[in-house]
Amino acid sequence: MGRVSWNFLIKFFESRGIKAAEAFEILSKHILENKENYTSNKFYIFGDKQNRKIFISMVDYVYWYMEEKNIKWEAALKELCKNQDEQMIIGLREMLVPGSVKQSQIAWSPGTFAKRMKQWRTYFFEKGWLNYDMRPEIIRSRKALESKGVIKKAKRKSRSK
Repeated sequence: MGRVSWNFLIKFFESRGIKAAEAFEILSKHILENKENYTSNKFYIFGDKQNRKIFISMVDYVYWYMEEKNIKWEAALKELCKNQDEQMIIGLREMLVPGSVKQSQIAWSPGTFAKRMKQWRTYFFEKGWLNYDMRPEIIRSRKALESKGVIKKAKRKSRSK
């Protein structure tokens, strides 16, 4: 089956006595919410620059949360999902990730949420949209090595007057 347009689907359902809004509910119930969706798995959602900005802000928020709680990336993600964190819900809703938010709550299990966020962050590192060296665990390790004298502290360039 080739590509199907929305107009074709609307005519198809209307010929059977189903309105467009009802048809969308049927499709979303049986396709978007219950199955693995190519949109989030194949990173198509990040073709939109606005979605990239939203995800980067979500990552920044998780980094801040990691620092506050002194926990690692995966633990922070699972905790944020269990607590139904508002920032994560808003981010997923604004990115329009199918099946991720239902009734203002994250619909995925904490494990699935963490897995997707890790996959997306890795994809951002590969594309160069996120700087790998700015990860909190890297910064913490660098500071520990600098304090022990294993590596030299980065000196700031002096301003010439």
